[in-house]
Amino acid sequence: MRVTKTSEIDAFLEAAYAIDRTTWQFTRFGRGLAARDIDVARGEMQLLAKRGWLRSYLLKCGDVPCSFILGQQYGTRFHPYNVGVDEKWLSYSAGTIILLLVLEDLFKENSPQVYDFGSHVKWQELFATESYPETSVWLFRRRSYPLLAGSIYRACNMISTTAGAALERVGLKSRMRKLLWR
Repeated sequence: MRVTKTSEIDAFLEAAYAIDRTTWQFTRFGRGLAARDIDVARGEMQLLAKRGWLRSYLLKCGDVPCSFILGQQYGTRFHPYNVGVDEKWLSYSAGTIILLLVLEDLFKENSPQVYDFGSHVKWQELFATESYPETSVWLFRRRSYPLLAGSIYRACNMISTTAGAALERVGLKSRMRKLLWR
């Protein structure tokens, strides 16, 4: 189901919020669409719809919503802001299915030149035709707190990278990942 009109937003949000509450991002970290105020999300979607930029999708199996992509298309660029797959549908590859259907729909009419996947995830390489390095930068004044916070951040990254490499060498990284994420 493609969502581009204001009249379709309420049904989409109801299903998307229910799906998002089951995702690992929400259950473990409280992040995602379901963590946001629904009225704010509705207002943003209505603004996008009025400007003709709203392009979101909901995948259903029968009458049961199982995956969604909340996105916008402005000019030649499509950008998904929130994506969610109900945990019960992961073994059926509902995320890959909705992505394939969205790509098919996007390139039928008013096709974008760019589908911005956002941050890099390994499986996205199967669908990408181009990639480029990207980073986020935070600028702080040279004061003690930002220097301390930056040092702690770099130390945690170094420890995480070193521990990951050590676990990989002894063949335990995949087991630890499964243990931590399930």
